[in-house]
Amino acid sequence: MNPETARIVRELGEIEERRRDLRRTTTDERYPMLSQAEADFYRHMERWGSEGYPILKRKPGHWTWHEFCGVRGAPSPYKTKRAATAAIELFLSILLDKISGRITV
Repeated sequence: MNPETARIVRELGEIEERRRDLRRTTTDERYPMLSQAEADFYRHMERWGSEGYPILKRKPGHWTWHEFCGVRGAPSPYKTKRAATAAIELFLSILLDKISGRITV
């Protein structure tokens, strides 16, 4: 094996080792500023995006954001799915602010 190939193989091994370490990291270590429920909610949204939003249509003109991963939804229904989605995205932006340190609670 030539030196360049050996270097690439070594780097790939180091990258794979870092990936394994990240998988072993718990939610609390990755997002210590969030509660466990908030961190679970955020990780779910990271993985699934808008496909994973916990929005249900109860009846015409009655969209709700139900409790999910221990995070309670809004107490009142929304008239449109767009409004319910906007509420979840606002909550996610608040979580991002907490993660970045712009908000301390």
